[in-house]
Amino acid sequence: MTDPHISTPLRRLSRCTRGTSVVELGIVLPLFALLVLGLVCVAITVGQKLRLQQAVARSLEMATAGGIDNADPTGIQQEAATAAGVPASQVTVDEWLEC
Repeated sequence: MTDPHISTPLRRLSRCTRGTSVVELGIVLPLFALLVLGLVCVAITVGQKLRLQQAVARSLEMATAGGIDNADPTGIQQEAATAAGVPASQVTVDEWLEC
């Protein structure tokens, strides 16, 4: 047999809903924060990829605009560095002809 004096507070405690929202928020908030931070990281990565693709396209346009014989590697290197937003020393320009 259970003591009625002990079971009554336990029953009241099991039916009490005060603080339930705080506990649910404590469970859901970290998951929501991870989701938002993940989306921010993906957006930054996609932005950097697009900037790199634009720099490459801009450099290729400059290289092919004057024809193969008039392509200046130093000018192309500087243009690619400007488009990518990095110093020219971080850009490598190689010349080759492919058929």
